[in-house]
Amino acid sequence: MLSSDVRTFLFEHLCNEALKYWGERDTAYLERVTDDWLDETGRSGSQYRVGRIRALAGSCSTVLDLGAGCGTFVRYALRLGFNAWGVEPQEWKRTVAEHVLHSDGAPLQVVQGVGEQLPFDDDSFDCVTTFQTLEHVQDLEKCCAEMVRVTRPGGGIYIRCPDYALSTYEGHYRLPWLPGLWGEKAERYLQRRSRPLTGLRSLQPVSARMLRDLFTDISSERGIELTCCNVDYFRIRDKLHLPEHPVVRILSRPLFFAQYLRLLFRADYPVHLYIRVGQKQPA
Repeated sequence: MLSSDVRTFLFEHLCNEALKYWGERDTAYLERVTDDWLDETGRSGSQYRVGRIRALAGSCSTVLDLGAGCGTFVRYALRLGFNAWGVEPQEWKRTVAEHVLHSDGAPLQVVQGVGEQLPFDDDSFDCVTTFQTLEHVQDLEKCCAEMVRVTRPGGGIYIRCPDYALSTYEGHYRLPWLPGLWGEKAERYLQRRSRPLTGLRSLQPVSARMLRDLFTDISSERGIELTCCNVDYFRIRDKLHLPEHPVVRILSRPLFFAQYLRLLFRADYPVHLYIRVGQKQPA
C-alpha cells in the first residue's frame, strides 16, 4: 500500500503541470487522474493493455513501456510474470514509480530516457507499448525507428494515442476540437477559451495515417518487414467470432462509424495500432 505522502506528491505535481500546460483548475478531475495513475488493480487501462498485447503478440515475455509515467503498467505487468521495463524522461514521475514498484518489492525497472534514444540494445523486447505518449515526443520519426530497433523479429509495437486527423475533442485541454485543427487557428481558438498555448506547442499532431506512413518509410529504408494492424478491427472480429476476410473488413465499417459517433465531442478518437515486426536485414 502506498503512503499518503506519495499520493500528495503526485497530486501536487499533476496540478502544477495541468495548470501550466492546459490551464486545468478542476481539482476533482485531477484527484481522479491521480487515482488512475496509482491504480493498483490495473483497471484504469493496464489490464486492457496487457490483454491486447497477449492477444496480438502471442508468447510475449519481455515488454517495454515507452512513456512509463508513474510505473503503473510496469507494476501490473510484473505482477503477471512479464519481464517489464519502462522509459520515462521526467524525474518526478520516476520518483513516484520507485515508490509504486518498491511497494510490491519490485526493482525500479523504469529508467530515465526518451523515445528518440532508447537506452536498450537492439532486439531487446518482444513488445514495445506506448499509451497516450507519442503526441508528446520531440521527433516522431526517430521515436518510431527506435521502437522498431529494440523490438525482436516476431514481436510487435502496440500504440494508442489521439488521432488528430479525426478527433472532435482534445483530451489534454478537455475541449471540443475540429479534426485537423492545428497551428495558428488552434492557438486563436485556445486564446479565446483563455487557455495557455504551452501545451499545444508541446504536442505533435499525430494520426493513424501519419504513423502508418512513418512505419512504411522505416520498413523500406531499413529493410525491415513491418505490418500495421488496426487493433480495433481485430478486437471486433474476435468478439463477434468472425473470420479474417476482406468482406468482414467492409462489413465492420459501420461499427467504426458508430464508435466515432459515440466519441463525438466527448473524447478523442484514438489511433489504435499494432505493428508486427518481421525479419530485419543484418546491419
